[in-house]
Amino acid sequence: MNGSKVQALIGPQTSEQADFLAYMGKEAHIPIMSFYAVSSSLSPTKVPFFVRMAQNDSSQVRSIAAVVHAFEWREVVIIHDDSDSGIGLIPYLTDAIQEIDAKVSHRLVLSSTESSINNTLHKITEMGTRVFIVHVSFSVGERFFINAHKAGMMEKGFVWIITSDLTNRLCYMNSSVLNSMQGVLGVQTFVPESEMLDDFKVRWKQRFRRQFPYIEILDLDAYSLWAYDTAWLLAAAAEKTTFLFNENFNSTNSKDLMDLLGSDVSPNGENYLKSILGTKIQGLTGDIQLVDGQLQSIHFQVVNVLGNGGRVIGYWTPEAGLSRSKSSKDMEKKYSTNADDLDGIIWPGGSTTVSKGWVFGRKLKIGVPVKTGFRQFIEVVKDPIDNKTVARGFCAEVFEKVMSIDYLHYPVLIEYVEFDNGRVGEPGYYDDLIYQLHLKKYDAVLADTTIIANRSFYADFTQPYAESGISMIVPVQRGHDITNSLVVGYRAIRQGLMAKYICLIRSNRASIVAF
Repeated sequence: MNGSKVQALIGPQTSEQADFLAYMGKEAHIPIMSFYAVSSSLSPTKVPFFVRMAQNDSSQVRSIAAVVHAFEWREVVIIHDDSDSGIGLIPYLTDAIQEIDAKVSHRLVLSSTESSINNTLHKITEMGTRVFIVHVSFSVGERFFINAHKAGMMEKGFVWIITSDLTNRLCYMNSSVLNSMQGVLGVQTFVPESEMLDDFKVRWKQRFRRQFPYIEILDLDAYSLWAYDTAWLLAAAAEKTTFLFNENFNSTNSKDLMDLLGSDVSPNGENYLKSILGTKIQGLTGDIQLVDGQLQSIHFQVVNVLGNGGRVIGYWTPEAGLSRSKSSKDMEKKYSTNADDLDGIIWPGGSTTVSKGWVFGRKLKIGVPVKTGFRQFIEVVKDPIDNKTVARGFCAEVFEKVMSIDYLHYPVLIEYVEFDNGRVGEPGYYDDLIYQLHLKKYDAVLADTTIIANRSFYADFTQPYAESGISMIVPVQRGHDITNSLVVGYRAIRQGLMAKYICLIRSNRASIVAF
């Protein structure tokens, strides 16, 4: 760039870069054109020589709120990174959520480190809300969803909504990332179909194959199309501008970008900027018209991540709200945000059932005893596939039935924890198990536990769901009246709590069963 007559700059690819260059452009009177800096914190009205050839990311918040409202979710959690772009959107998104009478229950901030991602996922397990809006950069988003999938958070009941910064770039994600994002919803920039766009894609693919025959051809995202339109807009505006050249401006003595932009004032900057802001062209993304220094494309499509990409399930416009198509009939209807305005959705875990959007608090830790003898009531084992602790037996079946969504009508997360204090089968083992509730190590205990006085100091017991006692099957002679030969005797133990013996006497035989 040294020695060149720079009249404009294209390409700051992050909001942080654009913020710096916009300041320099203001000082040097050089238009700074960005097709990627979408952060709401960067305003062309405050930095006059900055031009945004992309959607302001705040333009998508009403479409996200419309999706939340369509499924009647009352609370959401916002997850965003600590960049300017990540932080800048939050006030607009929060306002849009509140306008539909929902609320943001939590805000979680991610950094780019692996520990930050895992800590955030751990916090999610402690929350009752199950609707998450993710607004992060491309690199952070890829690792976040891979880790979320590993943590079991891409299963039935979870709802994930991604903002356009991720959805617009689904075509660049590899298969491992997309496999981790199955069932995710997102809002994506709507680019209308046109002959101009179709012709460009054909020519681009042909040229790409000639230059890179061994590289897979990827689709063009909205940012790529905006980059092309930016170049054409600058060319069209230049044709309408008379350029004057100052020999000292951008002289050969300029050694770096700071010198290039910071030493002198461009004699053409103001006129060229006026031409850029006033020029209208037909671009690949539709009609290009800048208002207040930025692109005014505010239509979005709603995408469901399936297979190797995203499937369009509906559209959002500020006039009609959500709709299944862009037909004139759908576009002329009154503003609505109903689930029926979208095509069928496959949710995380392959479910077709809409999540309620919440669970009953955090995951409950349920203590389960290790059994050495009779295991038909309760037994604890390890699942051979995922190594999770699993409870089996009659007690577990009753507990899981009572805690099921069919019975409670809301989901409850449960984690079984094996209790092994090294004294399995010894006296006092069950007392120690119950005492863990007092120590708050477990939320509940699932066991074949006898209700006795000293244990009641540390725990509340359910009502007995199995009738205590003992039964025996004895042979009976056909036609014989057993009532005449059955005698039951009792001998009370010291406390008088239960019978010591039951004697069944039949004919000349007697059986004694102790319990």
